[in-house]
Amino acid sequence: NRFEADEGERVERFEARVDAMNLQDFSNYFLLEHVNINLSGHRNVAPPIGCERLLEFSINVSDVVLNASNHHVYLLYTIISRLSSSGGPSARHSKQKPQIQSPNQPPSSSNRTMKCQLAVGSVELRMVLGSPVSRDIARLKLQHVDATYVTDARKSRAVLSVGALDLEDLVPPLGRSLVTSNQGAGSDAPDLLTVLYEFTPRDSPDNRGFESWWDFKFQCLELGWNDTTVADLLLYVEEISTRSPPTEEVIKGGTDGGESEKVLVSGEPSSKQGSPRMQLTASMQMLSATL
Repeated sequence: NRFEADEGERVERFEARVDAMNLQDFSNYFLLEHVNINLSGHRNVAPPIGCERLLEFSINVSDVVLNASNHHVYLLYTIISRLSSSGGPSARHSKQKPQIQSPNQPPSSSNRTMKCQLAVGSVELRMVLGSPVSRDIARLKLQHVDATYVTDARKSRAVLSVGALDLEDLVPPLGRSLVTSNQGAGSDAPDLLTVLYEFTPRDSPDNRGFESWWDFKFQCLELGWNDTTVADLLLYVEEISTRSPPTEEVIKGGTDGGESEKVLVSGEPSSKQGSPRMQLTASMQMLSATL
């Protein structure tokens, strides 16, 4: 990282690079192999009072090939669930002291903006049923995966786009596609899938009567069918979803002879503020199915 002066402001620019990242399980089975990651960005340091505090960065990832059984996916899901809920109870139940703002400091969060971009050349997921590895089910390949995320005091907005998709059937006889995108050739062809998510706080002037908005846009999809493969895919998903991680119980207090408080860790919103209102929209240009 380095610090520079840009139009009277102090800016920190940072870069990081990871070459040939590998991920193996306990049996030395490669889940990921030779993945390159480049991160670069900048932020303004101590901007003048009233000015925007900006953090902007981009992440570029090489082609990713992921070999994962349903047990690997469940393990990853469990780890993410535990990490996402690890700070919940302490943050919600801790007694925070009121912060006194110094007149020489900028507002704490009202003027903060973060912009993030993610670009992945392609993502290939080989789905395997059983552990240790027993048999391949399907291979999912996504091309030109891009994502952007922007958040400030008024709203948060995320966009995910996928250029092309192909779900290849690996159950004999080989060579068939369960799902494929019928996209035109050339760089001007529209993305197969665009997912938009917006969150607007209830008290924001940009609120349109709902806090969350999901918008899915598909172009052209072609669907195939194989009874055996579809049954294996349903089993693949079912074994993951039915083994959800148990709810954690955190015991607070009770060390000095007082009463203990049991807190259930969950991501549900507080009932005092009410559940967020959501709007869902979806569209598809064309769907072709061969049964």
